[in-house]
Amino acid sequence: MARKNKKGRFASPSGGFANLPRVVLASADYVQLSFSAKALLVELAQQYRGSNNGDLTAAEHILKKRGFRSKTTILKAINELIRFNLVVKTRQGKFLNPGGVCSLYALTWLPIDECNGKHDMKPTIGPYRKFRLPSS
Repeated sequence: MARKNKKGRFASPSGGFANLPRVVLASADYVQLSFSAKALLVELAQQYRGSNNGDLTAAEHILKKRGFRSKTTILKAINELIRFNLVVKTRQGKFLNPGGVCSLYALTWLPIDECNGKHDMKPTIGPYRKFRLPSS
């Protein structure tokens, strides 16, 4: 039997799930993506915890541990996701030695969260983008 968490809800034994709605997966924008961009979208979706949309990272040192091999692949994939409006950049990264900050992103099918002022965008009540199932 599943255990209850602090809020009295049943905790998922698998540790949660990545929120990728079918309406997004069926969209023409998603279908046109390269394999690398689709893989990066899954990585960003698995970072989402329910209140951190806008605080998702595509930092090279994190993604290399998850199977991405080159910075160029990551940059091409993130630019493709932005071009097809599946993610939006919420903070521009800055290289400072020491103390740089990475770029942050939000998934467009979810509302953008405040994230304690970590990014430059205003929080939204509804999704940044509305997806519709393609007509058959």
